[in-house]
Amino acid sequence: MKCPTLVPDLAKECLRILDAGTEGLYHVSAKGACTWLELAEAALAESGRGEVPVAPLTTEELGRPAPRPANGALRNMHLELTIGDEMPHWRDGLRAHLAATGRLA
Repeated sequence: MKCPTLVPDLAKECLRILDAGTEGLYHVSAKGACTWLELAEAALAESGRGEVPVAPLTTEELGRPAPRPANGALRNMHLELTIGDEMPHWRDGLRAHLAATGRLA
């Protein structure tokens, strides 16, 4: 599982943390989690190309040199407990990115 995060959303939340003057280690990622397959399917669907088939692939089949965790999703616990988590859902970030690049259906 992953938490795809739009960079402008991350930057905005980092500025909120700095402005609040809090300290500590923060995980900041979009809300929700998905697999790489779900992200690819959502990107194709949102861009009007949902008819393009996407074949699932295991991490082993991909052959990456570095090991990948089965679940890389983060929870913004410190953010939630200090100033509140205002990060949008990853699907909202995907739509914003596709709209900004002219690829939203």
